[in-house]
Amino acid sequence: MHNRTIIGALLFSAMFGTAVWGQDPVSRTLSRHGRPEHIRWQEEWLEHVVEYLDLSEAQTAEWQTITQQHRQAQRTRLRSVAALRYEFETLADGEDPNLEQLGQLALEIHQQMKSVRSSRQQVLSEAEGLLTAEQKERLETLRAAREFGERARQRRDRRHLVLSEPD
Repeated sequence: MHNRTIIGALLFSAMFGTAVWGQDPVSRTLSRHGRPEHIRWQEEWLEHVVEYLDLSEAQTAEWQTITQQHRQAQRTRLRSVAALRYEFETLADGEDPNLEQLGQLALEIHQQMKSVRSSRQQVLSEAEGLLTAEQKERLETLRAAREFGERARQRRDRRHLVLSEPD
């Protein structure tokens, strides 16, 4: 009986794994709505922000324009970072890596990521410029809630690490 259970579990996992991995990568990222999950999430996030901040139609259109331009610029920056990281890993995995070149690549990656972070702050301040004083207060409430959620998630993760360590 025990052997049948193990064999059945192995067969089931092999069949299920083959079905999942047999799909093309695009279909695995599509939600049941037929759009990629991250796009659907961005649209829902914008709807919630518009509703919570009570943005006018003009503010909503301007907010969308700012965030779309930011996403396109970030996408370009992150592709550049990915290419640099690939180059770094390829060079580091080589027989005799050039340490000076690795150092230069590491500095360039650091500068690119610094640019990504500063761009994030820039787009937030630009978007804040669209808001009234009351809307800015609501935005600060959203930020505080997000920060609180992130800290709670970090505490939970640390607690999980401590509890899951072997004796």
